[in-house]
Amino acid sequence: MKKIICLLLLLAMLVSVAACEKGEPAGSATPTVTSTQSTDNEPSPSATVDEETEATESVVPTETSTPSPTAKPTATVKPVEKTPEPVDRGTLSIENVYAFLDYPASNIYPKFSIPKMAEKLTYTFDGNGIKIDADKNTVTAVTKGTYTVTASSENFKTTFSVYVKEVNKNVKGSNGELKFDTSKFTSQAANRLSQWEKDGVDGKTTLFIGDSFFDSYFWSDFYTKHYAGKDALLLGIGSTTTYDWEVWADEWLGKTSPKNIVINVGTNNVYDDGDNVNETIVALKRLFLVLHNKFPDTQIYWYGISQRAYGTQQINMVTKINRNMKDWCDLCDYVTYLDATSKLTADKLKDGVHPKLEQYSIFTRELSKTDIVIEKKSGN
Repeated sequence: MKKIICLLLLLAMLVSVAACEKGEPAGSATPTVTSTQSTDNEPSPSATVDEETEATESVVPTETSTPSPTAKPTATVKPVEKTPEPVDRGTLSIENVYAFLDYPASNIYPKFSIPKMAEKLTYTFDGNGIKIDADKNTVTAVTKGTYTVTASSENFKTTFSVYVKEVNKNVKGSNGELKFDTSKFTSQAANRLSQWEKDGVDGKTTLFIGDSFFDSYFWSDFYTKHYAGKDALLLGIGSTTTYDWEVWADEWLGKTSPKNIVINVGTNNVYDDGDNVNETIVALKRLFLVLHNKFPDTQIYWYGISQRAYGTQQINMVTKINRNMKDWCDLCDYVTYLDATSKLTADKLKDGVHPKLEQYSIFTRELSKTDIVIEKKSGN
């Protein structure tokens, strides 16, 4: 019996030693039960551990972006703003203007070097000697004198002068004759009016007027060659100037009602009346102003002054006059500049002044390049 007890004590000691080696407390050993199937459907220990692990992970707080006290703040980089490119608006210029007492308002022609940049202008000036209509860009003369006008807008500013003049109807030319005296042309004027009354049609007929270039004595094939079957009348009068046609605008010419006016005038201002460059330019612009006031719905086509085969001084003057007038006509909405001058060279003149008959095609070609419409004569 004592042997059995000793063997049991020895066995217990061995179990105790084995448990210590496995890290289990002594006396905790239990019999091991092996089973291939759970009898009560409870989760296996391993499954329980996994679920607990997942549960534990699900409650672990996530990290936030709050920086630690020792972390350096991140610098915010702003995009570099580009400086806008400066807008090229061009320039504004206005030619000096002549306004005349007891005449229609003169036009002001603002010239924007870049037309699409044009802006509405306001005008300021001292005194009451002129009246300016900013909507129409016109100036009316009130009191004789010179006035400095400032034209401005949001992006432009310039100044120009307005010269208010009284037109002296008793002034004489260098030839000693009164510039505005048309008495020596009385019979020709009556003849031209008679032609209009016979063949002219209000609002349809195109009139060719002016000096000897457009006188049937020199342009003898006007009706037979160039404008056959067209509603056009050749009513020019030799030796006339701008002053004569200015007078007639209120006399016989004013009794007509043309669709278009084609005019050749100015050479006799220079060569016969002795006008200088500025006087000729002013006289031409005033004539066109008067014609436009009389015929507001009529387009005017003006041939620049043709050069003669003599007179160096006058040739230089004519060049300056034409240059100025072309620039002015380019801005004017009722006068079109026609360049026959550069084509009508001295060798094409029959007498140093007038074109040879076959050279009138120069004039008709230049006119055909424009927007003019010359109607067909009724019945053709």
